[in-house]
Amino acid sequence: MSDSQHQTLNYSNTNSSYASYNEAKAPNCSPVPPTGLPGYRFVRPLGRGSQGEIWLAIQEKTGVQVAIKKLNIESVKSWKAYDLFQREASVLASLDMPGIAHFYEAIDCLDNNPPCAFIVQEYIQGFSLAEMQKKGHRFTIDRIYDILL
Repeated sequence: MSDSQHQTLNYSNTNSSYASYNEAKAPNCSPVPPTGLPGYRFVRPLGRGSQGEIWLAIQEKTGVQVAIKKLNIESVKSWKAYDLFQREASVLASLDMPGIAHFYEAIDCLDNNPPCAFIVQEYIQGFSLAEMQKKGHRFTIDRIYDILL
């Protein structure tokens, strides 16, 4: 895919984040990496939702690990979901605060087959709250408050 076939929205954000992506075994996630996104090498799936998936990737220019959220446009029931994905990218780009992964760029690949959109963010290795619960960890009210805020 040529650069003219996808739209890149570059945003700058210099936040240092402590957030983490769920590194569970990425249930129901396709083992086949997305295509049509130049400049990134996909490593492995991190998770899957009803409209897309999150992948660990390497930014080829810098060698930096990133998390790439992919929206499968064919899986959305209306363009509202696509608009919300774009709004998420805009909001993430405007944030500069601890606890939120650094935003790198949003890319639309509407000419792909199938069409999709991507949000590229800082990758921070971690674990999910669900994993902690499965291991029997109990949260105090104070700790829940800290996590939520």
